[in-house]
Amino acid sequence: MGRTPIDSTYGGCIGITAEQLPKTERFFVRFGAEIVIVARFIPLLRQLNGLVAGVAQMPWQRFIFYNMLGALLWVGTWTVAVFLLGQQIELWLVHVHDLATWLVISVGILAVVGGGILFFSHMHKR
Repeated sequence: MGRTPIDSTYGGCIGITAEQLPKTERFFVRFGAEIVIVARFIPLLRQLNGLVAGVAQMPWQRFIFYNMLGALLWVGTWTVAVFLLGQQIELWLVHVHDLATWLVISVGILAVVGGGILFFSHMHKR
């Protein structure tokens, strides 16, 4: 069973004009697997991924394989990113806690000094 070119009826569904069809098909045939994987990381492409693969008549087994590989990489990337961010947040919280302690001490000192100045200026006016 031979591959047929992209039908302009379906290409129009995703904004591919009749003039763009041959170029789009060649591009997808050449880089289809990479497009399916990378599309997971780009919001609009993530939704159009299956449509483009279908319009380009990518075999469904190949699409499923690369789509699952892209999903695995996407989930793995987010998992690692959140894990590393979680470790950094712990370090930042320690610094924030130390900073908060110094901030409370500083505000306390300013309150005592400001209160003393107000008290003595008020007493001096009498």
